[in-house]
Amino acid sequence: MIINEIELPDLQLPRRSLKLVLMQPYIKLEQGNEPFRWIANGTDDQLNAIHRTLTISNSEPEDHAHFTVFPEYSIPGPTGVKAINNFIRGEKCVNGCIVIGCVDGLTASEFLEVMDSEIISIHEQTRPRVQANQWINCVITWVKSLDRNVSAWAQLKIVPARPERATECTSMLSGDVVHIFKTKFDDATNCRFLNLICFDWIGRNSSGDGIQGVIAALNEVWKTGGGEKKELSFVFLPQYNPKPSDHEFMGNTENFFRKGSESPFVDRSNCIVVMCNVAEGQSLGTYSSFGCSSLVSHPRAGYDTKCCEPSYALVSPGFGRSSLGWCTDARLREMGACIHSLTIRVPQSIDAAANDRTFPIEIASVFPVDPNQRDPRAPGAPVPASVKWTNDHLDSIKPILLSDPSHPLKPVVDAAHNDIVQRLRLKDGSSLRKLVFPLASPTLGSETSKWIIFSNNRNIPNIDLWDNKEVECLKSVVDTLTLFSIIQRVDLILRDVHATITLNKDVYDIIVVTGADTHEECYEYAQKVTRGAREQGFLVVITKNVDNRHFIQKPVFFTDPRPISPAGGPKFTNPSNKIFRLGFQDLFSFVEGVRTDVEFQTKLWDVFLQQSN
Repeated sequence: MIINEIELPDLQLPRRSLKLVLMQPYIKLEQGNEPFRWIANGTDDQLNAIHRTLTISNSEPEDHAHFTVFPEYSIPGPTGVKAINNFIRGEKCVNGCIVIGCVDGLTASEFLEVMDSEIISIHEQTRPRVQANQWINCVITWVKSLDRNVSAWAQLKIVPARPERATECTSMLSGDVVHIFKTKFDDATNCRFLNLICFDWIGRNSSGDGIQGVIAALNEVWKTGGGEKKELSFVFLPQYNPKPSDHEFMGNTENFFRKGSESPFVDRSNCIVVMCNVAEGQSLGTYSSFGCSSLVSHPRAGYDTKCCEPSYALVSPGFGRSSLGWCTDARLREMGACIHSLTIRVPQSIDAAANDRTFPIEIASVFPVDPNQRDPRAPGAPVPASVKWTNDHLDSIKPILLSDPSHPLKPVVDAAHNDIVQRLRLKDGSSLRKLVFPLASPTLGSETSKWIIFSNNRNIPNIDLWDNKEVECLKSVVDTLTLFSIIQRVDLILRDVHATITLNKDVYDIIVVTGADTHEECYEYAQKVTRGAREQGFLVVITKNVDNRHFIQKPVFFTDPRPISPAGGPKFTNPSNKIFRLGFQDLFSFVEGVRTDVEFQTKLWDVFLQQSN
């Protein structure tokens, strides 16, 4: 393996407030063709997305991105390379920035032509190896210095992944050169970084297995070149990886930090591994593959990890990342197509004193790829964990009458469901957290494993550890408020109760409690967390025990239905009783047995009348 050290003298990076912009696109490759390249009708949109990413990187001259990363296959051919090259050389791109981008499959002639026309350097031992029957997967590093000079270097993927090896007509040219870039931080200390492409991280190369082989080759160069131990500050790993949390990928990442003694001249203790992956889907959300872009660092890097910060997670159950062991893993929560903008402090800048604590990412904002997209998960700002969690799970909560397409009230219920979901999406992070806790969940408070506990007895919920129990709480709230909306549109409160509904000038507060063993336990919990009924209103407590059983075993309905207008309500003979109770299953059964909204209202009021007398 050839280690090519490149000096970047006219560049300076901040140790504090260093900014990264990572594009996470949804890649649309041609199926069954060689080389792997973008579909023709997706190229224009991707070029626009690249331009938007670069615009975000350069939106504020005094707060621009120092590194902008485009993951594997994200640059569509020579046209994409030229577009980035033109932007970087233009006036809109600030000085002192680095762009790292991976190009889709290039034929041998395309590769050589675009490298020459765009003045991109190829290592002297790479050019003679390029043959006509080969195609190239490469990463290009552009550097715009402080004096406006632009330089660029191409590096071939070292180890083809299985799909890249299993081609029928042509073969991917494997590289054997790794560029090590060296510049300075603003305190005159050295900053060194390198790039690898996806499978290079674990694939066997001429010096060993994956990153360990690269580090071994680098160790040998630094050992024989004076025997001085040198720091590596960043490793950028752009990926097209359906299994980013694969055991081998995560294990190699831990070993990169843990096995420092095996290549002692390469100090990785203050290094950050930047994993930038593509998205599985165009829509925002959580997916079972791809995504999981992250920043991984040594546990002794000095970061404070007691947090549940916006936009990224420090614990990732269900994502298979336990093989990272004791590494600090800041995983970006958004897995759909988006643009991540991160502000970090490098480990070298952190003082071990208590007054200089910092999280792995100081600011993490999420931008939509399409500037016209409106979604609270990509507002162009940090996204609270509760906003991301709630919106992701609202995607999967279906209308309650979905399985009963012939029900007469289905159009009304579906419309009410969509209205509730849309209004919940727009609520702020604090309100959405309160929707689940303290309002809906009677069990979360006692599950200490789901909390971040501080020494001063101040605890905060770790939303990244919420599971099916909390999802059920959210679903119960959505379904309950949907059913009440058959009568009249509810007002979402999400403060001391979930919602209110006003009927015949009376205010009914609604709280939905889910998950205790019995209805009685749910009800007792509701009394603790609500402020009680209003002086001139009523409190409706909907309970859903762990078995989702009825609370009212034998509801008695009046034989003659009394028409009730949507603005009306029952006339209670004992107005001092201001709390009404229903099991969720009771409420749902009322809908199952009726044909009109008036019938549903009548059944509900009958139960309230019985409880008030």
